[in-house]
Amino acid sequence: MESITIKSKNKKDLKIIADLARHLKAEVQSNETAYDPEFVEKIKRGEAAAERGQGMKVNVDELWT
Repeated sequence: MESITIKSKNKKDLKIIADLARHLKAEVQSNETAYDPEFVEKIKRGEAAAERGQGMKVNVDELWT
């Protein structure tokens, strides 16, 4: 199976392209995410650091005291 990636400038065109692909019996997958890829990478780095024991624990009860 071969795949392509199409990045549309607007949702209207993307809908037309997806409808055409479905009409041609192609599988359509949406990979839209609400998060900026840089932000996601920061979170992943932080989680990896925490797994390595690099981090700081904060007592929630002491946050606003």
